[in-house]
Amino acid sequence: MQQSKAIIVGSVIIGACILSFLGYNISRDRAEAKALQQERERQLVEERRAERNRLDERMHELRMDEYERKFGHTERLKLVAFELGVRAEGVEAACKGQSFSPKRCETFEKNRQALFDNSEFTRP
Repeated sequence: MQQSKAIIVGSVIIGACILSFLGYNISRDRAEAKALQQERERQLVEERRAERNRLDERMHELRMDEYERKFGHTERLKLVAFELGVRAEGVEAACKGQSFSPKRCETFEKNRQALFDNSEFTRP
């Protein structure tokens, strides 16, 4: 009788250990799978962001080419310089740096905005 109780208690302890070990493995596997899925999602988002940036840059270049066809290479270079100046210092400083009149500055700012929103360019 005593021996059968010991066997039952031992079996229960061994069973509990096996179940807890399996539970730990299942929990760990799920956590690893979730982490892997999150990493894949993050990589996908990064890839999409990089693709979007590449497409935006390509569209910007195409719009600059269109601007050059309309107004010439010199005006393209002026717009590029203006755009870089705006990024670095702001519109007012870029206009002062290139000695633009207020009207010409306004025209260049409209054309700079037109690069991004696909609106019509204004003759500088």
